[in-house]
Amino acid sequence: MSAASGGDPGGFFEELKRRRVVRAVAWYAAIAFLVMQAAELVVPGLGLPEWTFRAVVVVAVLGIPVAAVLSWVFDWTPEGVRKTEAVRDMAGGPVAASGAPPVSTGPTEPAHASGDGVPGYSASGAVAWARPTTTASRLAFGALMIAVIVIGGWRLFGPGEALADVAAIAVLPLDNLSANPDDEFLALGLTHEILTQLHSVSAMRVTSNQSMMQYQDTEKSIRTIAEELGVRYVVEGSAQAQGDRVRINLQLIDATTDAHLWADTFERSRNDLFAVQAEIAERVARSVHAELQPDDRRRLEVQPTQNADAYAWFLRARAHALEGWRGGDRGAAWTLATEAYQRAIEIDPEYLLAHAELVMHLEKTMWLGVSRTDQNRRLALASLERARELDPEAPKTRLAAVHKTYFYDNHWTNAAEELERLEALLPADFDHLWMLGFSYRRLARFEEAVATLERALTLDPLNELLNTEIRQTNLRMRRYHAAEDIARRAVRAGVADPLHWQIDLAVARGDVAAERRLMDQLLAEDGEDSHLLSQWWLGIHSADFQAALAVLDRESADEEWANGLRIVTLLMIGDTARVRPIAERLLPTLQARFDENPTWGNRRPLAHAYFAVGRVDEGRALLREFLDRPWPQPDIDRWAGPNRFLFEVARSVGLAWAYDASVFDEVFDMWETLLEMDEYPYIGGNELRTNRSWDPARELPRFRRIQTRADSIDRALGWDPTPTWDGSP
Repeated sequence: MSAASGGDPGGFFEELKRRRVVRAVAWYAAIAFLVMQAAELVVPGLGLPEWTFRAVVVVAVLGIPVAAVLSWVFDWTPEGVRKTEAVRDMAGGPVAASGAPPVSTGPTEPAHASGDGVPGYSASGAVAWARPTTTASRLAFGALMIAVIVIGGWRLFGPGEALADVAAIAVLPLDNLSANPDDEFLALGLTHEILTQLHSVSAMRVTSNQSMMQYQDTEKSIRTIAEELGVRYVVEGSAQAQGDRVRINLQLIDATTDAHLWADTFERSRNDLFAVQAEIAERVARSVHAELQPDDRRRLEVQPTQNADAYAWFLRARAHALEGWRGGDRGAAWTLATEAYQRAIEIDPEYLLAHAELVMHLEKTMWLGVSRTDQNRRLALASLERARELDPEAPKTRLAAVHKTYFYDNHWTNAAEELERLEALLPADFDHLWMLGFSYRRLARFEEAVATLERALTLDPLNELLNTEIRQTNLRMRRYHAAEDIARRAVRAGVADPLHWQIDLAVARGDVAAERRLMDQLLAEDGEDSHLLSQWWLGIHSADFQAALAVLDRESADEEWANGLRIVTLLMIGDTARVRPIAERLLPTLQARFDENPTWGNRRPLAHAYFAVGRVDEGRALLREFLDRPWPQPDIDRWAGPNRFLFEVARSVGLAWAYDASVFDEVFDMWETLLEMDEYPYIGGNELRTNRSWDPARELPRFRRIQTRADSIDRALGWDPTPTWDGSP
């Protein structure tokens, strides 16, 4: 390409240098950088709006092409600012308009013009370079300026990684510097409160409590913690109580550079803690350039209670609840949390947030089998009623009501619909997201469930329960290798027991030998009284029913839980003599519970008790009544469509075989219906093969045909039993 075509890049950059464009832009960039640094320090201190710093950056970036254009067109000379002259050769003549190389004017010096970028010689023998044409230079320069504007605008306003980094923040547990160890609850409670206030800023992604508690008293570096949590910014500090005063020392750190963006001490009376938390949230938001929206400000301005004593008990309740989620004696910690919530409500009966959180705390802990008492059930319902009286439309009231809808009513369609409506009111709220993911999972909306739970995981990446649910959902979809990948991720994060998770995968593959080998290793580490449910299932999978019953006789086994599984186990083996007295003793309690709340969770154990005392027709009718209603049903929903409950009913009806062998025909009818369903048939070849409760029917021709059909569907769904994970990260 010739110079005449304007294609000489070397000539273009020489022209930039001659017109001092590069030097002008460099000086401008240096000054703009200093201005932005000063603005970053001054804007928060002066309390200016959040958009002020962003405006400074925008103006600075847009000024780059302006500075470049001005330096191209004009030049600063001793005579003042003048328009830059056209290029001339060293002898004073203008370069040919064609852009050809200059030629010699002297008689003895031949001209050399062998091609692009080759110098010619002037009359004096000096070199004069050819330049691109003025038009070509302008086109190239214009393209460069457009690129600067586009790239700068994309970095500022595009959905790039930088914006995500700005929004990602974690709050480490505050150190307790109080002389009184009992004030530990204050530090933990304030950590939760600051984190909650930061959640109010919709432009920020804040790591939730359960993950943060992993770092209490940690020796890990800030950069390591940030990498493990996937955040850029970390808040750390301490809290100290002295009488009625509380001192909070905080610093905000950019983990990518270890730079301390700000540090400050906030000393307030206990009555003023709400205001200081809102102030801290605003300071953090400004420092990471997260703009507060009007709704964010309204959320920050809410003061849940005016009573400092009620607030102190509320903080204590949250601290005990967090301790329970961390492990150890969960029952004791969660009981203390319940009592502290009640104390806060006694002091301030209009403390709506305390009422709502008590409901959510009780519903979740009772669902997990802790403190599942009639007294706690009545307390949860009464607190929800009071919260509705105070403000039925408050987001936390509605979220508490969803907990009751999900955990007590088992109406997961209603729960999902209400949670979808709440999404705009509870931005980046962990409780909201994991409840929505669980609801989708119950409704067999597996793809949405995994996506939503993964969103929740970004807020609480070290949450063991959440990692477990994501893995189990993939197992339900028969995505075994995806489940193994999730297990690796959880092990790397230190939130999963490799052996326990390998056992679950072995069960999913139907590998009983591997299940037994891994269980032996797990119990050698954790003791014989751990993992009782997994031990019971191993007995069932290996047809060692006496071993399964022995697990239920352990002192550490919850009595109600053990009695329910004891009835099931004895029905499996047809031991009617041993099962009848157990069922007769439990039947009145099970009947009363079902009459009060006829959910599936109360219906099934009552049907089992009917079978155990010989009332087979009543038990079958109770289960059939459940299936004969139109779907979705008012008290349950699909959890894999009606197939999950069709499968569960079949499994329960089959337990009556010792009293009436004809129940197998009913079971086989339900299984065949399941196998014709499009969505993930809950029945699978592994389930039929490894659940030894079906041994009495295993040799029947119809059972064999169903087993063959289930295996073929597994293969069509891509079932792959080959293990690829050895428990390593």
